[in-house]
Amino acid sequence: MNHEMGADNMKSHPIEDITSSEMTKLLGLKHAEIVDRELILKNSDTKKIEKIRLRINSGKDTKDYFVKYGTTPSFIKEILFYDALSQPVRDHITKLFSYQFNPARYIMIFEWIDGGNPDFSNKNVISNVFRDLGVFAASYEDPIIKYQHGNAGALLTGNTHYGKDKVEDLVNDVFVRKENFNIFLELSGLAKRKTKSVNSIGGEKLAVFLMNCENGLIDLIIDTIYHMPLTIHPGDVSKFNLLIREPNNQTVVLDYENIKIAPMCMLMEYIGEKDIHVPSESLSTLALQSYLNGWNLKTENKIDWRSFYNSYICSRIMYKFYLLGWWLKKEGSKRDPGREWILNHVNDLSFLIDQIEKIN
Repeated sequence: MNHEMGADNMKSHPIEDITSSEMTKLLGLKHAEIVDRELILKNSDTKKIEKIRLRINSGKDTKDYFVKYGTTPSFIKEILFYDALSQPVRDHITKLFSYQFNPARYIMIFEWIDGGNPDFSNKNVISNVFRDLGVFAASYEDPIIKYQHGNAGALLTGNTHYGKDKVEDLVNDVFVRKENFNIFLELSGLAKRKTKSVNSIGGEKLAVFLMNCENGLIDLIIDTIYHMPLTIHPGDVSKFNLLIREPNNQTVVLDYENIKIAPMCMLMEYIGEKDIHVPSESLSTLALQSYLNGWNLKTENKIDWRSFYNSYICSRIMYKFYLLGWWLKKEGSKRDPGREWILNHVNDLSFLIDQIEKIN
């Protein structure tokens, strides 16, 4: 789950399997041989993720690695994260041993972690995982504040591949306040052109809400989101991008291809979705409370429940706006997920509209 659903026109370049000689060179070894490989994910022709076992220096010993490679431009953000932004959360990430920064084929070689994805039907697991996510998010509060006040070294690792000026440009590009306004502006334009479609799925309630947003309510929604402190948002903290490290049960966040610098509430924008990748609706409050508890454990800037919950509701509204805009663009095409799909999201939005009226 991410905000890349609309990236239909991304160019696709076939990629070849990574070789033993490439692994040897990137890891700085004299000799290594791939003796086993397991394909974990293949996304079209742009990305592969593998578990690769190497025999090192012709000996009997082998070592497992988690390897991501391909041509997808989102790897640029992931390399940026590990190369320049990961220092505050070393305990919650995989170790990056080496990488190749080449648009022809980006390569990242990580440690292999023994563990499994979290069971979001288990209350104890939810409590521990979301507390750890809160600690992760809070670890960036102070570095980002200092960065905004001119201390780049508080956030950025000194020796980065990109160089100081380029890395600062890349980091500035992942601040997302403007992105939220653009999501609404695009939706507003689509809704005006497709009033019949909007009325058929949301009726007068949705039409009036969109009009109220255009008349100033959108400012309240975005201001409420940005009332929360900023953090690094990995882009997707659903089940299959999280790992429970054995044997210490520590939560590891795996995927940074869509990182943003965003208010801490936005990490929870998916919570409440009817999706197997996040806790069920009945366990959403536990997840949110655990996340807030983790944040408050880590930082001196304590956040009260009501302020956090209001900002969470507004983050959910912006997420639904994104999905609604995406559907309006795809309606009637081969990529249209169907009426039931959009009606489920509009029903969620109807509940959120009722909640925003309490804030307003």
